[in-house]
Order: sequence, then C-alpha cells, then structure tokens
Amino acid sequence: MTAVRKPARPSFAVSVEEFDAWVASAEPKDALIYASGAEIPRAAPAWKHAMSLVDDGMITLTYQRAGDGITEYLAIRLTTADAPAVVSTPVIKVDETNPAELVLREIRRAASFKLPCPSNAVIARRCGLSDAAAASYRIRQLVAAKRITMDSQGPGEPRVATIVGSGKTTAKAG
Repeated sequence: MTAVRKPARPSFAVSVEEFDAWVASAEPKDALIYASGAEIPRAAPAWKHAMSLVDDGMITLTYQRAGDGITEYLAIRLTTADAPAVVSTPVIKVDETNPAELVLREIRRAASFKLPCPSNAVIARRCGLSDAAAASYRIRQLVAAKRITMDSQGPGEPRVATIVGSGKTTAKAG
C-alpha cells in the first residue's frame, strides 16, 4: 500500500462522488478510508458503491481497527493485472431480509478467516437482531437445515462452527 488517504471531511462515509474521484485519480495499491465506525456501513451509499466497484474489478476491500471500537473500512485500488481473472470461489448472494442468511454470512466470514465463532450477542448486533436469543434461534434453524454444524469446546471456550457446503470451520480454542 503506497498511500492511505482519509476522507476530506470527517464523516461516517465518503460520498459516492468523492469515492469516484478517488478511483479516477488513485494509483494501483493506493488506499482510501471510505467509511469508519463500529459496524459495516451497509446502508451508506459509499458501501453499496464500493460493492459495485469490487464487482467491476476496480478495487478490493479490507478493514483495519482504529481503536475504541472503531473500524476503518478501506478500498484498495487494483490494476488490471491485480484483478482476479477467475473468481476462485463463487460469490454467495445473501438475502438481506432473511435473518438466518445474515447469521450464516457472519459464521461464514469467521470460518473463511479462521476466526473464532462469534458469540450470539455479537452475531445479533452485527445482523441487527433484537438479542442473543434471536441469534441462537437462527443458529438452531441453520443446524436443523443442515447448513452448519456447531461443536461445543467446553465452558468459556468459543464453539466451533463448520459450514456444511464448504467444510470450512471457525478457529478452535487454544
């Protein structure tokens, strides 16, 4: 990464116009903090625009922790050579209106990055559910539908989730 440039005005997310101006002038591997906050800004126009730029092979997305519970969401400019010629794994479309699909996406994300399985409270917060019990209910639905398996690692240890379709698992304790 050659340069990280913060948005000109301190806001939760840059505007689509600012984003496009950066994409037009950015050199390969330049990065832009296009949003920051405690959660992924799915409702922000910048996030939706970022997803379309990813689909076009213009940028890739990542994030970094900024402290105090704040995450900075970065767009990294790609060159044509950097853009993947063939997508190695299919992009799984998620029905944003189905809470069980949102929960599955969070568990998939943890498994893809070999992170511990998030707690029910964390899943509920990230997916916009009312509480940990609602997340637990959605997890039980996913287990009953044989989309995931859950294995307990004992008291105080994170459970291990396995995505049935891919075989990926979240990180084990220790």
